[in-house]
Amino acid sequence: MIHKSATFIAMLLILASCGKKQDPSGSGSETETAPRTRHAVRPAGGVSGTRDQLRSAFKNAKLMEAGAERDKAVTEIAWNALEYDTDLSAEAILELPAGNEGKMALITAYLRMLVGEEKSADATA
Repeated sequence: MIHKSATFIAMLLILASCGKKQDPSGSGSETETAPRTRHAVRPAGGVSGTRDQLRSAFKNAKLMEAGAERDKAVTEIAWNALEYDTDLSAEAILELPAGNEGKMALITAYLRMLVGEEKSADATA
């Protein structure tokens, strides 16, 4: 049961990350000129602690106005929740917009963690 729900969550995360940002002007013919950078390093920072603290911080972050500060807070919570509460981490990843720089790194880390848990469960069985 856990394996199926983890696989389902992983698939949802992958599908959510595949969305493309739409140009608000409506013209899709222009190509993007600025290079994108991906950060695979876990950010150091303020939000850490127990599951309850992370859930409280996530609830507060969701109440913030949409923008860079909210995305930064949700990203940090998602990284920290990977260690304590994988369900919360998945929720936080889904809250991030499709064009967020750290979203793919989070999804990759989440999937690696799921694969690691599956391997350790198979080894003990």
